[in-house]
Amino acid sequence: MRHHGLSLGKPFGIPVYVGTSTFLLLLVVAVVSGPGAPINAQGVELITPGVYGGLVAAGLFFSLLLHELFHCLAARRYGLPVISIQFEGYGGQSRFAKAAQSPAPKADVSVAGTLPNVLLHLERWASRTKTTGSTSAHTPLDA
Repeated sequence: MRHHGLSLGKPFGIPVYVGTSTFLLLLVVAVVSGPGAPINAQGVELITPGVYGGLVAAGLFFSLLLHELFHCLAARRYGLPVISIQFEGYGGQSRFAKAAQSPAPKADVSVAGTLPNVLLHLERWASRTKTTGSTSAHTPLDA
């Protein structure tokens, strides 16, 4: 099977490839996100828009990578050989040498990708609850 894009290494022994369209989309995310850089009460930027946009784009890519890695690690748990992770556009695809044959492994592999997102949201909620005392998921920045 031919892979497209730049190789980003092999986390957990799984080759990761990123296509040009993903880099272009992350650049757009960085440029669009930059003006949303946080400011303090005096109106001073806490971080430059370029750095902020880059961090937003990096965070997005990292969350997508975690999502795909969790699919792959769940597949390995069932003995399914993982070929690679390929990113194109706004997302990734975990490639396996063969598909799971029964419903339970299929469901586990499918659901496993959402686990990092759930954990990140729970961490965000817990840290907000600890710092503000509120269990609300909204902040002034969310408005």
